[in-house]
Amino acid sequence: MRRGSTSLSLVSILAMLFLYGPIFVLVLYSFNTAHLSMAWRGTTLKWYAALWHDEALLAAAANSLLIAVASTIGATLLGGLMALGMERMPLRRQQLI
Repeated sequence: MRRGSTSLSLVSILAMLFLYGPIFVLVLYSFNTAHLSMAWRGTTLKWYAALWHDEALLAAAANSLLIAVASTIGATLLGGLMALGMERMPLRRQQLI
């Protein structure tokens, strides 16, 4: 392996740890029985049970899911139409984009 690809791999791994590390810690501490997450007191699913009984949080999750589905469909349609349009363009115009 070349030196450049080793450096790129290291930077990529560090970037992934930077992005996904806090999410992993958050999920890990969501199973903690303590109200404050500074001390580990044991394992529980109490917080997830409370989550399913909170109507405002369920409504917010439903709204988020609706927006995610709508934006996914919109981006897919827009990207597909752009790809079709670019395919039919002359080569000189494609190089400008």
